[in-house]
Amino acid sequence: ASRPGEGATIRLRLPLTVAIIDGFVVGVNEERYVIPVDAVIECLTLPEDDRRRPTGVLRLRDEALPYIRLRHVLDVQGAEAPSRESVVVIHAGGFQAGLVVDHLFGETQAVLKPLPSCFGAVPGVSGTTIMGDGRVALILDVGTVLEQATILSLAQPVDIAS
Repeated sequence: ASRPGEGATIRLRLPLTVAIIDGFVVGVNEERYVIPVDAVIECLTLPEDDRRRPTGVLRLRDEALPYIRLRHVLDVQGAEAPSRESVVVIHAGGFQAGLVVDHLFGETQAVLKPLPSCFGAVPGVSGTTIMGDGRVALILDVGTVLEQATILSLAQPVDIAS
């Protein structure tokens, strides 16, 4: 509302259901994905011997760490994986696994938006967010991603407290 000679009043209405999460941004092909930070344990480089396998098991500090490629979980089509890939070690529900991604972009705060109803439920995705550059990124549901890894007999129970 504005009045000549008196100024303007601007009101912003924000929905009460806005949720902001701390996320870790990763990339596969040209797409961006956000993993909730509380599910991320660490990141490491995928060994060269494992680059041709869609799934497998790494040795991490004398422990077996199953891994799965995010491009495989979400059926991402497009270019081949780059020559250097990274593993994001994630955990949820007592399980731990590595998620192989093409790129690591770092931490961000993301406004969680639900998927539009026309998409229905997408396994492994809990919502979307708009990145600073205007791109839309999917927010991953780590529990579902690990369930999919379990179905593929990859994830092993671990003691997260240690």
